[in-house]
Amino acid sequence: MLHGGKDRLVPSANVDYLEAALRTDGRGALFTKVILPNANHFIPWQQPTALREAILRLKMPEPDQNLASLRAKQIEKVIDPGQAKPSPVSQ
Repeated sequence: MLHGGKDRLVPSANVDYLEAALRTDGRGALFTKVILPNANHFIPWQQPTALREAILRLKMPEPDQNLASLRAKQIEKVIDPGQAKPSPVSQ
C-alpha cells in the first residue's frame, strides 16, 4: 500500500485498518506499507519517480506451502466447485 503522508482525501488510518485486517486474517505477509511523507493523494502524477522506486523496492514473497494454501483458499472463495462453471466467452 502506497500512501501519501499529506493525503487529505484518504486518511492514513485507512492504511492502518487494512494492514490490521490482513494481519488478523492471516494474510499480513501479503501487505507492505510505504508512506511518502511529503506526498498527497496524487502520487502517480506529482511524484512518479517516488512511485517507481517504491514499486521496485517491493519483493514478492517466496513461494511456500503456506502461501500456496492461502491462494487456494482465496480462489475457493471466488469459485465454488459446486457452482456451474462459467461459459467460455464467445468471439
